Amino acid sequence: MDYLLACIMKRLFERRSYQELKSEDEARKEKPIYSKVSLFGPSGSGKTRLARALLGAPGSEKTESTIGCSYYEDNADKPVTFHFWDIGGAERFESLWPMYLRGCEQVVLTFDSEDAASFAELSYYYDKIHKFAPDAKVVLVGTYQNGVAAVSDEAIQAFMREHAIQECYPIDVNNEDDVHTLRCLLFEQSQPKPILESSALVQAKELAKESIEMLRSLMITESDENAAAIQFICKILDDALLSSNLNSYFNLNADLLQEYLEKLRYSGSSLYSTAYNAVATVLVCGAILATGFVAFHWLNKILKENYATKGDYLLFSTSGAKQLAQEALHKTSHSTSPGKK
Repeated sequence: MDYLLACIMKRLFERRSYQELKSEDEARKEKPIYSKVSLFGPSGSGKTRLARALLGAPGSEKTESTIGCSYYEDNADKPVTFHFWDIGGAERFESLWPMYLRGCEQVVLTFDSEDAASFAELSYYYDKIHKFAPDAKVVLVGTYQNGVAAVSDEAIQAFMREHAIQECYPIDVNNEDDVHTLRCLLFEQSQPKPILESSALVQAKELAKESIEMLRSLMITESDENAAAIQFICKILDDALLSSNLNSYFNLNADLLQEYLEKLRYSGSSLYSTAYNAVATVLVCGAILATGFVAFHWLNKILKENYATKGDYLLFSTSGAKQLAQEALHKTSHSTSPGKK
């Protein structure tokens, strides 16, 4: 039922069939994510041992200097499949660096934190990243074995500021927690990029923002108790518009939102309707995205309540929101309750 209602709302705005939407959703869930990650830095900085540790091999194993480049594939963290490229750092392989850096989503820039000379070479290697993989996310990693640092924290922070690097990790490749922390970051940064918003979604978000601001403006004329409820409702709705997963968001906040709406139920029809309208316009965004299945129950409930109490006349104050809601009401009432108006 959730999926059917989602598809009904999606068709309202994009005129797409149920089967098309279902196939697209299933493909999106099953589609693997491939992430190209290059380990790059001065020769002898621990790149190979780090790569092997990320694959679950003991970091204490002895390794030879990498000749050219070594490749590892790892799909232990479904749906992400990592393509690790361990690039030989010796200057005699410099002609190969562009080939292995181009197209990288992430670069682990590695230095030996127990060797000041290794750190001193980093700028040279960063310049190569900036030239051949300018869009890659750079993670700075200082490897160590004995725990005696030869590079100060101040020097590392200065380097990060100079090159706009956000993340830096000191890592003992024999420490599973250190390696796991880095792996989690690489996994998190490998998630799909946000989908460009459709014109319908942009319009719906603008209407939702208008509705929220209209509700917020009523705080100055209401009692302290009502003003507090309005403030909480607006905060929940503001965060909903920023959420990447409306389903999880409304699962977590549905009861709280309902509680604050109930506080306004007997405060006057105008305030209560304005609050419900603000919620409805946010849920319309979820309908267009076809991702917030919990939101559809809310939208259906709100629209049916409006229909039962006000008929075809919905008190949507923002321009265009009334029409969107009336169309949604028509679709949901006729599709979920066959034979009933």
